[in-house]
Parts: sequence; C-alpha cells; structure tokens
Amino acid sequence: HIGLSPSGGRDDAVARMGHEIAELANDLGAYVISKDEDFTVLVLRKILRTGLIWVRFGNTDQSRLWAGIEPILGEIAERMRNGAKQIDVPFEP
Repeated sequence: HIGLSPSGGRDDAVARMGHEIAELANDLGAYVISKDEDFTVLVLRKILRTGLIWVRFGNTDQSRLWAGIEPILGEIAERMRNGAKQIDVPFEP
C-alpha cells in the first residue's frame, strides 16, 4: 500500500508519486482513474479528495478494457456528479 517505508527507496518514491498525483487531481478537481489498489488508501485517508475510478479488470488489453468501461460511462458520470469518492469498475453489486 501507499506509504513511506522505513528503509526508503523505491516504496517511498512510489508513495510520493501517488501523493503527487492525488494533489494534482485535487487541485484540478479531477478524478484519478487507476487499476492500482493503492489509490483506494489515499481516498480512505482523505488525501485524494476528489475521487477515484478504480478499474478492477485485472491484466487485460486496451480494447477489452474499453469494451468493459464504455457501456457504463453514463453510470460512472452519474456517480461522479453525485459526489461518489470511489467508483469501482465493474460495479460492485
């Protein structure tokens, strides 16, 4: 998960990058779209305040990814308009 490791190094660099992405998204009023579970931690910690679209398709190619997202873009947009802080795609029942 995103956090600073006691040993420093790569984990700290990844954590800083996640925080920088969150800060930029907050400044822009934008959602982050990611397959990385670490961003869910930033939402829970209220570091990423705008929101996250968490794409949970596993390893897939771009055409399959868009085939899974395109039919639900309207619902994703509606959830964003309603202020959802985390939108899991595909949707959780």
